[in-house]
Amino acid sequence: MNELQIHTNCLKEETLILQQLEDLATLLTAAGHSCNFSGISYGKMGIVIFLFHYSRQTQNISFENTAEELINEIQTAIHIDFPISYTDGLTGIGTGIEYLAQHNFLAINTDEFLDDFDTTFAGQIHNRKLYLSYQDLTDMKRFFEARLENPQTKKREFLNQTMADILTLLELHDRVSVTFEEAYVWKLSPDDTANLGLEGQAGKGLTLLSKLDSQHNSWLKLRLINAV
Repeated sequence: MNELQIHTNCLKEETLILQQLEDLATLLTAAGHSCNFSGISYGKMGIVIFLFHYSRQTQNISFENTAEELINEIQTAIHIDFPISYTDGLTGIGTGIEYLAQHNFLAINTDEFLDDFDTTFAGQIHNRKLYLSYQDLTDMKRFFEARLENPQTKKREFLNQTMADILTLLELHDRVSVTFEEAYVWKLSPDDTANLGLEGQAGKGLTLLSKLDSQHNSWLKLRLINAV
């Protein structure tokens, strides 16, 4: 195969990827507001992350505006009995917000924006130890790991102490004999168009963006299993 053929094939592949991305962006923009899931793995938070990346890639601010609207809807949907879980609850949403701030998609102070998350989780760890499952603790650990990655945080002592408390509880907890990967059972098939988060359509879009530009690879840390 000569250089011209290689170049032609690369252009064809790029054109195909761009079209697929456009289709996914259209789907996720249209479906985002009516999505019944707020979480990162199956719902709105995953859509938000894709739309911010896609907006940066295309330089189209309308996708960023839609992502910000969805964040407002997620905030409105959160209530006192909202689940802790990473897949469809607070720890995943909080980790997603911290990720967006650290990668300059959101110009916010996460010490302030996520203060309720920090204090809620710390309170549950200190006051409701018997009610926290191994998976709850693992999901909280993932959230606080993301918080501690922020070099701008002024709450490092508090975050470190909370992380230490989580690690202590994890050591004491009777672990169910399953692997991390087996612990998560997808509620929706990754090929189901109803699955809109990072384990579905938004994840497909981010995988395609990563093929165009490796700067988009950072999202992989947010998946249940950090691999494409």
